[in-house]
Amino acid sequence: MEDFLKDDERWRVVIGASFGLGKTSFVKYFANKLANLYNVSEDSYFPIVIELSELEDIRNYFIHDQENLDPLLSKIIENKSRSVLLIFDGLDEYKGEIKDLFSHITELHDKYKKVKL
Repeated sequence: MEDFLKDDERWRVVIGASFGLGKTSFVKYFANKLANLYNVSEDSYFPIVIELSELEDIRNYFIHDQENLDPLLSKIIENKSRSVLLIFDGLDEYKGEIKDLFSHITELHDKYKKVKL
């Protein structure tokens, strides 16, 4: 993951494994690690973990203060000039259309070049 974050060409990565092998535990560990680095280093990524298991449409998902991803990313990136790592957990449990999810996250990346997934 650290190599992925340093790579300017790659903006998304998928980690797949069988049920019960620790993907969610890894997500929590890595997000916590990034959050701790964020407070120390201006070069670190701001992690946002999104649990997909209960979602039907990522566009209507409120992250913080009744804001969805787009305005929240705008505030983080434009006001703080920081990079963001969106971490989606539970892709296999997403209740919406996967193609719509990927379309939306591609739009977000195209709009905010400092976003990795």
